[in-house]
Amino acid sequence: MYEMTTIYNGTRIRKDHTTFGDVVASLNADITVQGDVLWTAPADGLEVKAGDKWLHVTYGSFTGWVALIHKGSQLSKDFKEVGVTVPPPAEPTETFPEYFILEAPNGERKRYARSAF
Repeated sequence: MYEMTTIYNGTRIRKDHTTFGDVVASLNADITVQGDVLWTAPADGLEVKAGDKWLHVTYGSFTGWVALIHKGSQLSKDFKEVGVTVPPPAEPTETFPEYFILEAPNGERKRYARSAF
């Protein structure tokens, strides 16, 4: 998951990560949106510059793409990855036994005690 904040009034949510995509909604400045997919333009093209970035967002009942960078210009700010913090693994509860017994193929058994480190 990602998060960013719009810079300008009239920032658009579009159906596709291009200015040719239909407008779904317009946002005011300083609106924080969250999204799940970050798209980066691989090459220059019509109305796109290599490195442009668009985020697939859901804002209220609207879903679509909002530009982070379009034609090399910053349209949103404070982009960051957000999500659930994964807790550290639990401490192991198993302990090494006080001793163990190994048996050789000839039937001989030997007891080994746990040593202190």
